[in-house]
Amino acid sequence: MVNKPVAKYLLQDKSVLDDQSKIKFMHISDSHLGSNHSSFINNPNTGISLKIEDLERALDYCVKEAIKNKVDFILHSGDLFHIARPNFSVILNCMRILQKLEDNNIPFIVIAGNHDRTYSITTKSPIDLLEYVKSVVPVSDHDSVYIPCKGKTVKITGIAYQTKEPSKKINDFVTELDEKFKSEPSADYNILMIHQTLKDGTRGGFFMVEDEPVDENSLPSNYDYIACGHIHLNQAKPHPQNDLLPIAYAGSTEKVTFGEINEVKQGWYGILDKGCQIASFVIPTRKIQSLTIEFSNPKTSVEVERIVSDALNTVQNSSLFLGVTFKGEISQEFVSLLTTHKFRRKFPDQAGLAFYTTGLTIIGPQGDKISYEGKWLNSDEDELKLALQERKDISGSRMDRLLTLGKEIITESRGE
Repeated sequence: MVNKPVAKYLLQDKSVLDDQSKIKFMHISDSHLGSNHSSFINNPNTGISLKIEDLERALDYCVKEAIKNKVDFILHSGDLFHIARPNFSVILNCMRILQKLEDNNIPFIVIAGNHDRTYSITTKSPIDLLEYVKSVVPVSDHDSVYIPCKGKTVKITGIAYQTKEPSKKINDFVTELDEKFKSEPSADYNILMIHQTLKDGTRGGFFMVEDEPVDENSLPSNYDYIACGHIHLNQAKPHPQNDLLPIAYAGSTEKVTFGEINEVKQGWYGILDKGCQIASFVIPTRKIQSLTIEFSNPKTSVEVERIVSDALNTVQNSSLFLGVTFKGEISQEFVSLLTTHKFRRKFPDQAGLAFYTTGLTIIGPQGDKISYEGKWLNSDEDELKLALQERKDISGSRMDRLLTLGKEIITESRGE
């Protein structure tokens, strides 16, 4: 067996991270603050969704680790927020977390991703609001900032998410900025931050946006580090024209969806010393567990509910995010029983509970069989409608108003 050579930019001796004479940074991404799952219960002490608290806790952990390990600056490469108009409480909690960096003089350099970027010149991104926190430095608008570090200067260029012709736009922006700063002193180190899909990037368990990928060859090769966001799986690779230049995705700071069940969430530490070397670190996350329930064409609704309840009763850890996958065969008349809200009432303490399907066959009234390969058995809209229909005191125009309002809330929570 031929041993694969270790990438030159990976830090082999992690004791270097303790050397305070070196310029050290942290790279994280895709925190998705404010993202809420109907799958999660609210914290009984705060009234806030456990999912929202998990996402904030992950960012807070990274900030505390950065302070403890005395980094010189933090890079956040996009999707700090889940939507462009997050709840005020989400913005305030983010500010409170980032304010911890002020006393330690640690700049937080952040760009806008596809989730927290706005596309209207009359609307501000929530990233811009963070300018009121002294430690935060937004550089989304294809701009650059100089960070003085230990007698050296680090130039950090940030480019927000680009929807059309991203390879060309990124190249044009970098060329434009290089021209702009020719009249100023050159930096000792140069970092580029982008939030895009790369052509050869590994997608990971969560990746729903099939946007136009950026060819790595179109990225500049004369930088020391390229910090990427958008893909939630932590990974790094060398620039195709410079094997000393790492192009790295930090990945998400928390498991945003059940699809990330098997992923270890990580960020990067980087050392700038005649180039850049990086080493990963692990971010603690809520444990996710999968549970498969297979039906053999049960004949009554009581039997259906008993099968699901018995399976859920085998789970002993209420702090889990539990993803239940349905398989096998079931009559169409019983599909409406397989809703999260029904079993939420029976298992109100389960932190997270979601139902999925893989190879479920639905048997129609005439015995016809339909294979169901959808990710979710019922959409959020379906769950809402079924839950309201169970209420005997709601009908007519009131039902219509609640459905309309609920759908607006669902759409906003998705960032659509």
